[in-house]
Amino acid sequence: MAEALGIVASLAALIQLAGYAREFSSALYRFSKDAGIAMWEIQNFANNARAFSHMVLAADVSLRKFCREHSNSAVLAYIARHRILDVIAEQSNVVRIDLMNAMERLKSRSGSRFPVVAYIKWTFQKNSVLALFPAMESIKVDLQLMILIAMLETINTPANLEPSSHQADKKDERDYEM
Repeated sequence: MAEALGIVASLAALIQLAGYAREFSSALYRFSKDAGIAMWEIQNFANNARAFSHMVLAADVSLRKFCREHSNSAVLAYIARHRILDVIAEQSNVVRIDLMNAMERLKSRSGSRFPVVAYIKWTFQKNSVLALFPAMESIKVDLQLMILIAMLETINTPANLEPSSHQADKKDERDYEM
């Protein structure tokens, strides 16, 4: 049960990251309004940022539900013991700072009435926006894998086993510890 509580507490950084990704998406949409021919490209990035935000929030809901329903999970114990969510939270903080910086740059470069000028501003901004997505994708994939592994545990563990019957799982888990 303590593992589940620790995991739920670690999810706060992810919720915060989802909020910043959503704000970043909105900033990109606003920037795209003045970007002329680059509008569709910028809106595509905005859509990707918004999808990332939704996926992180969905992962949060899924992990919280799993923690409530399977508080004695060997997978949860492993995640808590190895502080996997803390590592993801550290990655989230780096991405959050990068998102905040990117939003500031977008704000400082927006507002041009001339599409050519806006396009040139986007050209200088584009690489810094593109650089954010691999780290966001990494966090998303880590969360998806964690949820998938937890779901596999529930499928592979008969419902009638007592929590103490996870001893074999704990032995198997020790085989993977570094």
